[in-house]
Amino acid sequence: MNESKTTRLANILGEQIGIVSENPLQYISISLISPNPDQPRKIFSEEQIKELAQSIKQYGVLQPIIVHKEKEDVYTIIAGERRWRACKIAGVKTIPAIVKSDCANRDLDSIALIENIQRQNLKTTEEAKSYASLMEKYGYTQEQLSYIVGKSRSHIANVLRISNLSSKVKEHLDKKEISLGHAKAIAGRKDSDDLVQEIIQKKLSVRETEALVGNKKASEKKAGQKHADNNSDQKVNEEKEKENIEYMLKSKIGLKAELDVKNKTVTFHYHNLDELDLLLAKIDTLGSD
Repeated sequence: MNESKTTRLANILGEQIGIVSENPLQYISISLISPNPDQPRKIFSEEQIKELAQSIKQYGVLQPIIVHKEKEDVYTIIAGERRWRACKIAGVKTIPAIVKSDCANRDLDSIALIENIQRQNLKTTEEAKSYASLMEKYGYTQEQLSYIVGKSRSHIANVLRISNLSSKVKEHLDKKEISLGHAKAIAGRKDSDDLVQEIIQKKLSVRETEALVGNKKASEKKAGQKHADNNSDQKVNEEKEKENIEYMLKSKIGLKAELDVKNKTVTFHYHNLDELDLLLAKIDTLGSD
């Protein structure tokens, strides 16, 4: 583990948890060790693990794993699950391990995430889930998280944005058919599935993708304005028609009329009983016709 990142983690958490040399090396039975259920990496390459198993058969385990002692003869992997899996395939009975028994859960989660990020091949979606999990479980801000893992705050923010992407876009991202920059450009778009296909088929760069999305937004804004203008014209016409009907009713009845199109009602206003009698007489006349 890079010592500068260890120091950053210790400053946030208040403990020197990353100085693994302080803990004595032990050889632990493979059968006593279990993987971490909160391991950031969810997918392991069987081919790469088999290659690692062959290396272990020939040279042994060159780097110890880090485990947390839950209780007597029960250990959980903090870092090194690939080595542990490879040892099982290689038929190795024990594995060198650095045992930590005094770490808080947030320390373990942080170490596991840093170890995986430093290996460079952690999938972006797994990285995003890990960041979100640490922030939710321990209340980290993006600034604190960037300090812990040694990534810029903007990188943390961009990675977290992909959580809102569709499963289809995430799949293309994990396969490295598109980059994080592409994913960022189409994040939040309802047509992201169609856009990702266009990106891949046309081999668009991130800048070309940003331009494509920008043009689509401009077209949508223009179409929305046109729709708003049409609605405005329609309202003006409806209001004019309403005024015409009210004028016609006033001419016929001799009283002020108000038309409520929404509730489908007509209201006549009279000021005295004579005007009310006039209204009733007009209604009788209409009825007799």
